[in-house]
Amino acid sequence: MEAENVTPSSAHNQTACDVFVYQGVAVVLFPIFYAAVFLISLCGNSLVLYVMCQRKQKSNSTSIYLLNLALSDALFTLALPARITYYIRHFDWPFGDLLCRLTMLLFFANTYAGIGFMTCISLDRYLAMVHPHQLQCLRSVKVVRRVCCLVWALVCLQVAPLMFRSTLYEHQQRRTCMEYFNFEGSRFTPYLLLLACAVSFCCPLITIAVCYAKINLKLHTAAKQNSITGRLRRNHRANTIILLVLFTFLVCFSPYHLNVMQFMSRKIQHQPVCEELRAFKVSLQITVSLMNLNCCLDPLLYFFAIKTYKRRVLSLLKDSLYCHPFLRVCHMGSCGKVFIQVIFIRYKVVCKMSATMLSSSTSNSSGNSTCTTLYDHREYARVLMPLFYSAMCFVGLLGNCLALHVIRPNLKKMNSTTLYSLNLVISDILFTLSLPLRIAYYALGFHWPLGEAACKISGLIFYINTYAGVNFMTCLSVDRFIAVVMPLRFAKLRKVSKVRYICLGVWLLVLAQTLPLLNMSMTNEEADGYITCMEYPSFETVDHIASILIGAVIVGYIIPVVTILVCYSILCYRLQFMAKNNHLTDKFGRSRKAIGVICCVSLVFVVCYSPYHIDILQYMLRKLVSDPGCTDLAAFQVSLHITVCLMNLNSCLDPFVYFFACKGYKRKLLKLLKLQVSMSFSSAARTSPDCSSKDVNDGTKIHLNSSIMGSERLPEMRALQHE
Repeated sequence: MEAENVTPSSAHNQTACDVFVYQGVAVVLFPIFYAAVFLISLCGNSLVLYVMCQRKQKSNSTSIYLLNLALSDALFTLALPARITYYIRHFDWPFGDLLCRLTMLLFFANTYAGIGFMTCISLDRYLAMVHPHQLQCLRSVKVVRRVCCLVWALVCLQVAPLMFRSTLYEHQQRRTCMEYFNFEGSRFTPYLLLLACAVSFCCPLITIAVCYAKINLKLHTAAKQNSITGRLRRNHRANTIILLVLFTFLVCFSPYHLNVMQFMSRKIQHQPVCEELRAFKVSLQITVSLMNLNCCLDPLLYFFAIKTYKRRVLSLLKDSLYCHPFLRVCHMGSCGKVFIQVIFIRYKVVCKMSATMLSSSTSNSSGNSTCTTLYDHREYARVLMPLFYSAMCFVGLLGNCLALHVIRPNLKKMNSTTLYSLNLVISDILFTLSLPLRIAYYALGFHWPLGEAACKISGLIFYINTYAGVNFMTCLSVDRFIAVVMPLRFAKLRKVSKVRYICLGVWLLVLAQTLPLLNMSMTNEEADGYITCMEYPSFETVDHIASILIGAVIVGYIIPVVTILVCYSILCYRLQFMAKNNHLTDKFGRSRKAIGVICCVSLVFVVCYSPYHIDILQYMLRKLVSDPGCTDLAAFQVSLHITVCLMNLNSCLDPFVYFFACKGYKRKLLKLLKLQVSMSFSSAARTSPDCSSKDVNDGTKIHLNSSIMGSERLPEMRALQHE
């Protein structure tokens, strides 16, 4: 949509209204965010294109659509370095009008192409499952190539007009590029944008949802008529892949288009004032960032959803994200062969506004009472944040409960890793249980109607999860360090009896840190009548707050992070050293698997937690130099809400990473759910005529496979019990 180019209709609003009041936060967060998106997207989509171009099998409809989708993501990724430079320079574009137009062209081309090819993939799966015989001519390679050409033609038709108008604008001694006030909109602009949203978002969304509903209904009907068909994994895969596409579509594209639609609807009724323009500018930057995240999520979706692509990537990299339940070194035989088993260790280091800050003496000055713009983003936050936290509550609670269920059988064979992991899962569950209260708070527009006691309980659970995550993650990293680097010298610290006392000590420390919150008032009544709960401006008048929070960042984030990074850096060096001295270990790639898991988890940690802590640190350092004004405080308040959302997202991402990183956990969970989440687009296509012969062969092997399944899976079950 050209929503990012929507403007006030008068030059007066453009010159009098400064929509860059939050640039101090943006110049820190956006470069970090887009740099991570650039690295992940460039590596992921390049691998997708390389693997698909190396395919020896004949192309099919699914592979052609995916190839075009990856090409679209790769083209957009090439434009990100210029945008990163733009944000670093405080929204000042130094590359001229031509490159600005080209960057905007790639951005909108990626948006429209992504939506178009996702819709094509959903329709392709619908034809393969619901109409496997009647409409198969539409799935032939020749027709699919024409469809792809048509999609690209429509995309070019939609974005080509943008090349014929200037996208640069002189604004307060800076040259902005692709900002919503750069174009003087006519009175028909809101209607055109609403029409564009309806055609480019609502119609594809309805199409994908209908396809999923039809496929789901078809599979349920087939399962009732034939129990064997209902148990086939390919049917579950076909059903789930559309659900994943729908979920990705909703998460990445819905916030942006809903934001544009609601603003344009209001603009039709009345001319927006400066405060509304600022709020729309901030919400637009956030939703655009979320939409752009799709280009680096697609390769991960391909990897975990397409079995053939996953196998090719693993064979290409000679690496895997699979690991064993714990990390230890054991000598097998007199030859001194070393077998290395690596656990995935979930990183959840959450820095916090310390309880020490809350327990400090406060002054009752009225500094904040004069600032009335702290919650100007209320109208957008009450829509976006409840949706975000609702999804996080559902996914986090389900994932961590499943993790707890899977860990439970191992309690009889308790070890240090199991104990630490169990406490981490419990910590995540406690946090997700408190989310419904926060969802209600945000839905009411930062208004807490549940009283002081409920606010204290919510805050207590939040800080308990914070401190528990910091301490147990540090314990896990030190435990892994001792297991590999010093397996004999400090082996006593890894005994179950010792680890239980350590866990008990951690929980006592957490309670000591958080219980003082019960003696503090955590609600505050604002001038507009709203009652806030656990908001930073309530504690702005605390004496020496800047020094306290800088100390909290150092103790609660920097020291644990340094400890974890040092431990795993030494682990990586030790694993590489053992691989060089043991050709058997190097041949099987176990050391590379361990290093790959460590690097992957470290990347997730940096992406999730660094923005929040950098935001806290830079604001407090500025506060030590000079007293920030109301505008700076309002910008910091908005940035805190954004970075806290990103930081809390880790609690629901952990079960997914744990699932794909630990082979034993994955097997047990799949056995419990009877569902293979590592799906294949091509498996659903086996019902088509061109793959019918393969389906017949698969059908003739069902009874043979079922007859020997027990004998084949017996060693696997024993191995799982051993783990």
